[in-house]
Amino acid sequence: MEDMEVDASPPPFELSRVIRAHKSDVRCLTVNASNVLISGGRDNTVKFWSKKGGEYNETISYSQPSVVTSVAYYEADGDWKLFVGRRDGLVAVYGSGSKDPLHVLSYHTANVSCLYVDQKKKTLLSGSWDNNVVIWSIPFLGSDEAVRYVLKGHTLSIWALCTLPDESGCCLTASADKTIKLWNGEEAVQTFQGHTDVVRALLLVNESQFISAANDSKIRLWSIETSSCLAVFSSLVDEFIFSLTMVGPFVISCGEGGAIEVWQTELKENVMNMSHKQLIRTPAVTAWSSVGLSNGDFAVAASDGRVYVYTNSEARRAKPEVLEELDSELAARVAAQMERQERSTSDVVTIKVALDDGAANMELNYKKNTDPVVAAENFLKQYNLPISYLTEITDYICANIPEARQFQAKKMKPQETQRVEFEGEKYDSALEITLESGQKTTLAYNYDDDPDYTAQKFCEKYNLPIKFIGQIASLVRRDKTGQGKTSGQGYEDPFTGGGRYCPQSNSEESSSTFLDPFTGGGRYIPSDASDSVSNSGDPYTSDGRYVPGSSNEGAMPIASMAKRDKKKPMGELVPISVFFSFGVEQLSQKAIIKLRETNDKQDQYRLNEDQMGELERLMGAKSGSIEIKPSLTTALDTALLWSIEDIAPVCDLFRVALLHENLNSLFCDLNGRGRNILERLTSILISDPSDAVKIFICRALANAFAHAKGELLLQQDIGGLIPIVASQLTSQREPLQIAAVSALANWSFSMLKQSATVSELGPREDVLRHLIKVLEAFPSFGGYSQQALIRLLQTIVTLMWGDSEVISLAKSRSIVSIVNKIKDAVTDERGKHISRDIVEMTYAV
Repeated sequence: MEDMEVDASPPPFELSRVIRAHKSDVRCLTVNASNVLISGGRDNTVKFWSKKGGEYNETISYSQPSVVTSVAYYEADGDWKLFVGRRDGLVAVYGSGSKDPLHVLSYHTANVSCLYVDQKKKTLLSGSWDNNVVIWSIPFLGSDEAVRYVLKGHTLSIWALCTLPDESGCCLTASADKTIKLWNGEEAVQTFQGHTDVVRALLLVNESQFISAANDSKIRLWSIETSSCLAVFSSLVDEFIFSLTMVGPFVISCGEGGAIEVWQTELKENVMNMSHKQLIRTPAVTAWSSVGLSNGDFAVAASDGRVYVYTNSEARRAKPEVLEELDSELAARVAAQMERQERSTSDVVTIKVALDDGAANMELNYKKNTDPVVAAENFLKQYNLPISYLTEITDYICANIPEARQFQAKKMKPQETQRVEFEGEKYDSALEITLESGQKTTLAYNYDDDPDYTAQKFCEKYNLPIKFIGQIASLVRRDKTGQGKTSGQGYEDPFTGGGRYCPQSNSEESSSTFLDPFTGGGRYIPSDASDSVSNSGDPYTSDGRYVPGSSNEGAMPIASMAKRDKKKPMGELVPISVFFSFGVEQLSQKAIIKLRETNDKQDQYRLNEDQMGELERLMGAKSGSIEIKPSLTTALDTALLWSIEDIAPVCDLFRVALLHENLNSLFCDLNGRGRNILERLTSILISDPSDAVKIFICRALANAFAHAKGELLLQQDIGGLIPIVASQLTSQREPLQIAAVSALANWSFSMLKQSATVSELGPREDVLRHLIKVLEAFPSFGGYSQQALIRLLQTIVTLMWGDSEVISLAKSRSIVSIVNKIKDAVTDERGKHISRDIVEMTYAV
């Protein structure tokens, strides 16, 4: 009988159970000694999950006034305490026998992003977006001795905590400032540096070593004694890593993308080594947190509202039907990803075309890297259209498909012998521009360069005001299309054609047709007496030479030419500087008739004549001028209880009510009606109502920002509301697109105003993440509302504005690809400028 080699390695992990835990993201997860899972979610609840009969069942639930972002559990002497960290900066403490908190710990001024309990030392550590860590004494909670230490030293948000196992009282803290610090008491005694992005997780592996994980997709092994990095392990999925946990000989990591990685550990020469053992995919976009169970299983909290439990025990493996359901969801997600990739890499691009004022109901097929003129000709033949449309259709193809523009540029590209040499490089063309000082400059470019980007680079090079970009870009466009080349009489400059101003030139056509971008006339010559120059004034301010201390209204001071921060683009539309709102003028004239008809159908919630009269008065009142009467408030309270089928006219009136400061303060008061109103609007929006209802609710959310109480209310549940509002962007109805993006734009402006007190990774990161999740599914933005596209770009800029970490997040999630699609669809030059600003922001980090 032959000897058989037996594989002693443990079997791979497989799905054991799926817990449908929360209505939205499960942000945090912990477990007690009895393997009871405790989850916290964006739906403002904390839940206990006990396993009975092989299945997990909810046994305890605590509702919270804010999003739950962290949980920790403590048990000693037969008593237990649950700590709940919230977005509002508070920590609620629960114990057995009470549904109400035993204590509410208040020290932090921003989101409590992480909690850690040391059972042996009876301490709680809390970390926050306020950059601080508080060490609490659990036996003294509720007394003046509750706070042991406050650790101050990190410059950005705290994301992870742990204590050392010895008696020293030392602890480790990880931050968005890319560092890890070791503390002894209130003193930072060591700093660990090596990660290139936000450090999100810590895990102590033995008394002398720990590992950390970060948004740079790396896991690092550190020596506590020497502060040196002993090893670096790279994630296979190249995504942000949010959590680390130890299960027997395995380390479990998970994060953005929803993937879970299992690492085999072993000790070699007193240094822990990790090797990749298994990659597990989930249907979720994000795996936020993980915990190990005492039986060798582990659980993961996911963005789809579920908790996934995995096991390597055959006895605890999920039922076949559960595995089949999971496989189907994974296959659907993979198929959607592949479809998006196929769309982006497909050889044939299909766009919708509308002629004149008609609907965009004709399809034009363009094969990449072919002549757009041929595609236009085929389109005209297909739809029996006159040849007079050929130029218009060709231009449309080039405006919407980058490959077509590139093909046209190649057609125009000159032979090598025709090219212009400038600063050691060869270019297709060059223009001469003379600055105020008389300095002659050359703008060299290639035909496939973007004229706006070329102009922007030129202005940056010479520190010129941004207002000249459009004029220089126009000059480049004219030169590209051959309009800048003249033949015939008059002076022709070898760089700029007939457009350059030449002394004693008699060509009126040249000097009037081709305008210098700085003066609005011909080439600027100091002391030149031509009308164009004298009317233009100073070439930099267009309003007379700037003199310090002079009033000179409308002029742009020379100080404006200081080098700008590319992470903080400034322009006419960015960043957003005012809230968007929908006024009384958007009310339909038939609204009151519809309201009365709907009211007549009501039984339980019918309004009386006095209440109807008050709603009519509200409809005609100017903003800020209405007097609050009891019959008005009860009318709105009652009507908001109407069924989803009937509530449209009420939502329309309610968003008007929010423009009045006194009504806004009443209905958005956090200590009054506010939370109930927000819950009602949210519940309606997630119940798939009619488009009209969706439009009115999104407009109401936008209008709530008009006054302080409404703005404060909408800061409370950003994580819960944003995904719902962002999902409305997929609608084909322009009014809904505009209403939804206006609400998102107002959130972005509200958070930008708070940016001085909110850390870099926080609410803006969450909003941008949800927005990108929706937008990345768009194959193109053709046919999308132009107003909505501009506002969408404004929102993206404002969310990223001046925030390196948020810009890095956006860059890692391919924001440039998304913005380029929007840029291809937007026709307003201002929108294209904003698109370029966003791309520049990603280059700046």
